[in-house]
Amino acid sequence: MSKANKRRSLLWLDKFIRYCLLVFLFVLALDRATPFCMAQTGSVNDALSVSAPLDVPSNLLSLSLTGHFSYLKDPNQRFSIEDVAFGEPSNRFIPIKKNLAMRFTPDAIWLKLSFKRDVAWPKNPFLNLLPVYLRDVRIFVPKVRNPVSAEDFEMFQRGSGYPDAFPSRVQVSHVVPLNFPADSALVTVYIRAVTHGTMGLRGWLSSESGIMDLVQTRLVSAVVLVTLSFGSALLSLIYWIYSRRLYFLHMSFMFLADCLYVCTTSGIVLFGALGFSGEFNRIIISESLLLLIFANMLFVRENLRSHRRGAFLGWFIKGCMWFCGLAIVADLFGIYRFFVVPLLLVSLFLLAVFVVSGILHGQARKKPGVFAAFLAGLVKFSSAGISIAWSLGGAETDGLFEYSYWIAVALFTPLMAFSIMQKARSIDRIRQETTSLRIARRAERAARDLVKIRTSELEAAKEMAELALVAEQEGQAEQLRFIDVVRHQYQTPLSVIRTSLASLRHALPKMNDANRLRMNRIDSAVTDLVQLLDSSLQKSRMRGTELIPDAQPVALEAFLEEIIEHNETLHAGRKFVLEWEGSILQRNAVLDSAMVGMALQNLIDNSVKFSSADTIVKLKCSINDAMFIVSVEDDGIGIPCEEIRSVGKRFFRASNAGGVAGTGLGLHIVKSVAIAHDGDFEIANKPAGGVVASLSLRLTSQVQ
Repeated sequence: MSKANKRRSLLWLDKFIRYCLLVFLFVLALDRATPFCMAQTGSVNDALSVSAPLDVPSNLLSLSLTGHFSYLKDPNQRFSIEDVAFGEPSNRFIPIKKNLAMRFTPDAIWLKLSFKRDVAWPKNPFLNLLPVYLRDVRIFVPKVRNPVSAEDFEMFQRGSGYPDAFPSRVQVSHVVPLNFPADSALVTVYIRAVTHGTMGLRGWLSSESGIMDLVQTRLVSAVVLVTLSFGSALLSLIYWIYSRRLYFLHMSFMFLADCLYVCTTSGIVLFGALGFSGEFNRIIISESLLLLIFANMLFVRENLRSHRRGAFLGWFIKGCMWFCGLAIVADLFGIYRFFVVPLLLVSLFLLAVFVVSGILHGQARKKPGVFAAFLAGLVKFSSAGISIAWSLGGAETDGLFEYSYWIAVALFTPLMAFSIMQKARSIDRIRQETTSLRIARRAERAARDLVKIRTSELEAAKEMAELALVAEQEGQAEQLRFIDVVRHQYQTPLSVIRTSLASLRHALPKMNDANRLRMNRIDSAVTDLVQLLDSSLQKSRMRGTELIPDAQPVALEAFLEEIIEHNETLHAGRKFVLEWEGSILQRNAVLDSAMVGMALQNLIDNSVKFSSADTIVKLKCSINDAMFIVSVEDDGIGIPCEEIRSVGKRFFRASNAGGVAGTGLGLHIVKSVAIAHDGDFEIANKPAGGVVASLSLRLTSQVQ
């Protein structure tokens, strides 16, 4: 529904409330101004002097007394049976068209009822009167054909004020046995009724089987309604215990109010039979009606959503509920009649507001539970309208009220039970969603806390790593400074060695080839040492731990043969073999010859150190997918399999290195050279013994 339609609906609802309040005030004023007895204006047949007698067949089952009553008001309750039967008041009886139906009156009401037999009186007839909540009902049955005094009448006393008259705790009607004089063809029975509420009376002349049928029908109907209402109240109470929503507690109270009212008006619970006084019965009956009115207000308050009622209507409902509460307390002091009609009018008005609000807001198009509540409110509204007619008095309204109320309860209870179950299901779904959301939020908070913990741990680890990096960088810087010092210190003795070699070479005889060869080897070793220091420890070619290659075009054939010749000179007596795979003999590559030469020299030195002198060291070269691959093979002691993955780490030496001299930096340098040339370094054991160390280098360019 759009905002404009909602605003228009609220305006119409506001107008409806204002007009209803005016009607309510008018009816209330009319209620105060009209006389107490309404039977004289609409229920009395003024054209008749007396009501026609009831023809009683001999085979009687059940006959309605409707239309056969005549009534007489007894102001201040001062007439006796002799006055109404033989005195002047006997001429003032007024016939009633149907049944007695009046508003509340403090006066006693005398009723006259005549019976006429056809052949013979039926056996054991009974007079059956309703409603059961009349406070004082006295039935005078003549004992003789022509009674002339009070002693000629047998009096039966019934009513809620006289519990001793009931032999059981269940009394669904007032039953009186009629022992008509056998020789009398026309019998007149007088009834005196006094009540604490609205005056109404209807009855039947029945046989014993007719009485049993009536009792069974009313008792079964009342028990079904009570069971239905009490079961719904119990269901609402269970929902309240589960959800702790006041809505279900209020609905449980409403069902219990219906249950109590059915019990008291039907007579299936007679408190006087439990040992209480007749005044207690009066209080319970009137309190049940007031509680029912309060429950109707509570129903409207709970089912009118907050956005459908204005502030005025909300305060008005609260005020009416307080007024009803005051009436419940005032009833204990016997002033019930001043409250019941205004409260019934207010209840009718609030139910009308609920119905109109439901129509304006289109509840029929909403959820099934909401629509069921709307239908239940419509049933309540209809029942309340009949209650108003019953309270104001009118023909047949007493019986119509009872039957309509029972039908209303039979319809209202399952509708509201269905609505309550739908609401409970909706609340349960919302609770599950809320629980899931709460769990999700709890998990989110836990995840957030875990992220914070992990973040703090990572930050701590980062700080430790940064400190370790700083320490490592400082150590590397110190190492570089140390190596610079060593390099500087080596330069002087190496220069002296070279100078001495030059002097010795000039002093040697020309034919002394053996010594000249030795001097050449010494000179070559000195040159290699200087190149090693210059290439691997030069600051300009280092950035932290990463080598920066100075790539230059290199003739691969000459470069590799030079390495072989150098090692044959350096390791006299050892045999080195260079093998080529593919056509690479005439190709050049862009490499850092110093770095690559240093890496190959480390591999060759390891092969020499860890293999016997009579074995061959092989260099296999190939180019595969722009990668220059050089493998150095030997037949030495190999590397333990579990330690191969650690090869290439700084300062790592295999466990079988034994007493062979070394620092653990050679293969680390080889790996660094491979990484600097965007390549890789791998080492593996040969099946027959020894290792294969492969150095892969990416060729920056290739030239034929």
